[in-house]
Amino acid sequence: MLGSENALDSDYFDGLSKRYDEDFSFTRCGRWLRQLVRDRMDEYIPPNGRILEIGCGTGEDALYFASRGCEVTASDASPAMLDKVREKSSASPYAKKIKCLAWNLNGETPPEIAVGEPFDTVFSNFGAFNCVELDSALAARLAACTKSHGHMGIVAMSRFCPWEIIWFGLRGARHNALRRLQTKDASNARITVHYPSPRQLADTLKPYFRLVALYGIGILLPPSFAFHTVDRWPNLFAHFFAWEYRLAHLWPFSRLNDHYLAVFERLP
Repeated sequence: MLGSENALDSDYFDGLSKRYDEDFSFTRCGRWLRQLVRDRMDEYIPPNGRILEIGCGTGEDALYFASRGCEVTASDASPAMLDKVREKSSASPYAKKIKCLAWNLNGETPPEIAVGEPFDTVFSNFGAFNCVELDSALAARLAACTKSHGHMGIVAMSRFCPWEIIWFGLRGARHNALRRLQTKDASNARITVHYPSPRQLADTLKPYFRLVALYGIGILLPPSFAFHTVDRWPNLFAHFFAWEYRLAHLWPFSRLNDHYLAVFERLP
């Protein structure tokens, strides 16, 4: 369990919900990054499968998975984010396929999940796992949620992001350039962010899961602070987007990126 200093601040994420789609989901680069993740995850999601999404944000991925015929339990620590999911799903044809659930991943598993049937796929996109302390208790809770031989896809912020190092380094902002290399990033007073390597993530989950695939996400495409460069040179970045598919599984690009997608199989 996390100490109070690392507890998720739901008010902080409630505040982000107001502009999250405008600043990320609905941008050109944000859509490309989601597509990179979805195209990889599609391989590990059975038709009409049951999905548990952890840190669902405003529901963009929940709606996508529901459109594929899946039943989605969309969980988040932020009530405002969940309100966005409900609003979107009610305006879509997939309202009956999406269930919203409040869950702070730092806390115990909600009874609705703990006593229910394990899910075919557990999925978490864009950094929810950077806001928790990885430990054996968390690994056991995740294992209990996942069906034997099912899969879990985790998109986490990487410790080594060349874009961030170069961008801020050229501007003389040394702290921002190197902040991910710290054990913990407490530059935001509201939350503490961790940057586990793929190996650290796999070692924590090893008693219950095995790593089956690792992809870089945001190798050539920039982090959100530089999304404006994509709009300025869209043709150039369209080529970068295409190259992401070719590089994502190759070393060192699977580890030098803004985020990485680690896919695990639940051991029997």
